[in-house]
Amino acid sequence: MQKMAEYFPDNDNSSIYVILRRLKAEGYAEVYEGSESGGPVRKYYRITPKGTDYLKMKMEEWAMINRIVEEFGLKAGE
Repeated sequence: MQKMAEYFPDNDNSSIYVILRRLKAEGYAEVYEGSESGGPVRKYYRITPKGTDYLKMKMEEWAMINRIVEEFGLKAGE
């Protein structure tokens, strides 16, 4: 959560957990419990094979969008 706060300082922890729960509900992530640390049992999230496939698809989409934007930039500068 500390690392996420570096990149998304305007979001609080509850926003991240909403996203994680949605990813779990869609089968892109799974939850497992860690060992106790003097308090409640910690929950950890990890990506599933379905989540890995989804991530690859989204990365390909992002690369395509990036190429299109770069192409527009080159044409605008001509």
